[in-house]
Amino acid sequence: MGSADFQWMPAKCAFQGINHYQSYLTGDGKCGIFKSQIGEYLQGFYIIIFPFTLFDWNEAKVLWFGFNIILLISICYLLCKKFKLGKIATLVISFFIFFCISVRIHFIVGQQAIFVLFF
Repeated sequence: MGSADFQWMPAKCAFQGINHYQSYLTGDGKCGIFKSQIGEYLQGFYIIIFPFTLFDWNEAKVLWFGFNIILLISICYLLCKKFKLGKIATLVISFFIFFCISVRIHFIVGQQAIFVLFF
């Protein structure tokens, strides 16, 4: 679990009152660059992921991974329920979704696609 794209550091900076955009542009070092997290996303996203900033990096990335698993299971369940699919069809669809290469890469890199898809 590399989770390099999970925007933990910019969210942490935002809640310390540091403008991570300005810090990156001026290079003042107030908000350090952590992995590939240079703050490419909007501030609203950092507010949403605030609870993860209460933990250190290793705990936060494991929690983000678990949260994404829960979201993906919920997406599978809600879609199959909406389209009134049986248990076998739900299991087959879930199997293909969970073993799709893009989903596995998403989990490894720590992206926000599943979060966005759910909401």
